[in-house]
Amino acid sequence: MLARFGDLRHLSRAEASELSRLEGVGLARSTTLSAAFELGRRAEQGEAESLELIEGPESAARLLRTVLGGLEQEGVAVLHLGARHQVLRVQLVALGTLNSANVEAREIFRGAIAVASAAIVLGHNHPSGSPEPSQDDLRLTRRIAGCGETLGVTLLDHLVLGEGSYVSLRERGAL
Repeated sequence: MLARFGDLRHLSRAEASELSRLEGVGLARSTTLSAAFELGRRAEQGEAESLELIEGPESAARLLRTVLGGLEQEGVAVLHLGARHQVLRVQLVALGTLNSANVEAREIFRGAIAVASAAIVLGHNHPSGSPEPSQDDLRLTRRIAGCGETLGVTLLDHLVLGEGSYVSLRERGAL
């Protein structure tokens, strides 16, 4: 990778789609690398001293786009949050097909338990560009909210990301 981009600075600025074309990288790994580079940039800018706070769906959508933006298939990501809704971890938990991504509750909550999350924000993209939630999206939201109640981890929101927009299922009354 360094041979292709010259140095770490240029590599860190590469788009996920560009990284995915490298031999042995693929889409999932390129998305993870892009998210890691973005977090590194934030740390470099001094944001590591004060963890980013999720203050509503807009700030959550902005952060979820760093992981899910540009994917050509559905992906599911989780923002793991502390008691004051500070971001503890951003995790890509599933990659699917053009119009679906199967994800199990245990995959979502495994990371939440590992970092002692008080709350999570679930997000997934719709490669079609439309952020309108499907019936499957609504069922997933209800299932994850119920599991979270059992575990003591609040599902704050489930965001469906489209091309340049998003839908908050909390704002739509699904939570």
